[in-house]
Amino acid sequence: MKCIILVIASKGKFYNEMAKIWKRYMNRNKDIKCFFIYGNDAGIKADGNTIIAPCKETRAPGILNKTIHAFKHVTKKYEYDYIFRTNLSSFVLLDRIGAYLDTLPDKNCYCSEFHYPNPVSNRDVYPTLKKLGLAEGFGWGNGAGIILSRDLVQNIINNEKKLHKRLIDDVSLGVYLHKLSNVEKIKQLRYKFVKYQPKKVVTEEQLSKGIRELKSSNHFHVRIKNPANRNRDIEIQKRLFNIFYK
Repeated sequence: MKCIILVIASKGKFYNEMAKIWKRYMNRNKDIKCFFIYGNDAGIKADGNTIIAPCKETRAPGILNKTIHAFKHVTKKYEYDYIFRTNLSSFVLLDRIGAYLDTLPDKNCYCSEFHYPNPVSNRDVYPTLKKLGLAEGFGWGNGAGIILSRDLVQNIINNEKKLHKRLIDDVSLGVYLHKLSNVEKIKQLRYKFVKYQPKKVVTEEQLSKGIRELKSSNHFHVRIKNPANRNRDIEIQKRLFNIFYK
């Protein structure tokens, strides 16, 4: 199997609707298997596309614990080349991801959109990073989309106790991988309709322009997050499904 996609999921009005959209396309590529990852207090039952982790639905360490449990589950059960860890607020073009993975190294691959410490925008993790000597020259893969080669997934599983459980999942993984000398950090193809703005919503003009760009590009991962109006996220995901999958 080329890739396993792990989708961090939570139960709630908007997330439930996003999961419904994912379910309409997540099994359409035979070389890619997708799983939702829930905590055991979400009230969701395990099935062929759902893994239930033995932990609570919390930001930290809940998402990290769900991720590690899913790593263990799929690595024990499946042969695969890469894991793509994402979330419900993403839309993925499955037919494009395989071609993209073919361009990546099959070992020591850590591919994502990398963020760097900022005392203002990262004030929840910056003090810890500063204590660890990582306030400068350190970047972590944003949790909306992280690609890891199988060897790095196994390395993380083997060294779970070395992860900083008080840090949010993507930062914790980044801190650990930063310590490994042979890891290759690769910037990931990711599309966003607009730069993240918590109080603004993607307009119809921006969406139409973005769809035109997506059609003519190789992007496989679309990040969709409008905190001011999550209904807009659902509308956009449905629109993209109707264009790229129907």
